[in-house]
Amino acid sequence: CPAGTYSSVGQTACINCPHGKYNEGGSGSCLPCGGGTYIVSPGSVCLECAAGTYLNELGSACFTCRL
Repeated sequence: CPAGTYSSVGQTACINCPHGKYNEGGSGSCLPCGGGTYIVSPGSVCLECAAGTYLNELGSACFTCRL
């Protein structure tokens, strides 16, 4: 299966990982994105927040840090 998807044992179809989780490909399960990373949509991979930004609790977007 490609990155962002997984396949259960014995299954041939690839399924998108749920929101906030990723799979590099080849594994039978999805893992949560690490700190400072977010995911745009189910089935995609985790992306790093840019310098000067932070991740909100939903893990769907990075926001500019306030000084």
